[in-house]
Amino acid sequence: PETPKVKQLTLVMALDKENILLGMKKRGFGEGKWNGFGGKVELGETVEAAAARELEEECACRLREEGLLQKHAILTFIFQHDPTVMQVHLFTTKLSNLEGEPRETEEMRPQLFATASPPSFTFVSSFCVSPSSACTPFSSCLTFSASFFSFSTSSFAAAPSF
Repeated sequence: PETPKVKQLTLVMALDKENILLGMKKRGFGEGKWNGFGGKVELGETVEAAAARELEEECACRLREEGLLQKHAILTFIFQHDPTVMQVHLFTTKLSNLEGEPRETEEMRPQLFATASPPSFTFVSSFCVSPSSACTPFSSCLTFSASFFSFSTSSFAAAPSF
């Protein structure tokens, strides 16, 4: 059998105890959906550098310094009709770690939401995030609550530290 192509992706959730910053996807895959910030890792780039770059490209905010991303998981997705394997490196960072005001870019329209009542939203990085667990047609589900992230397809659970 042919060795599958593996695509490295990043996803950053910027949040604190009361708020989460999300972006409305304006074009391409996932258009019209709320999402965290992230994208492809470029050749020669570390996943952390890619996550920071994508955050800045998509909401115009930079991390105050290196080392402010907390990695929670690497999620692997295999789609039935696509031979490409997607590995999504999931990070969080505190809102206070961001420099600059979130602003609309060509890719995203950022908006701050209360963590107590985030919108239902689908990450374009190929998994579903919502207050419920209705995640079809994706193969993995992440449920967001004000206090933790939990992954329904594994035993992984990690609380972001604030």
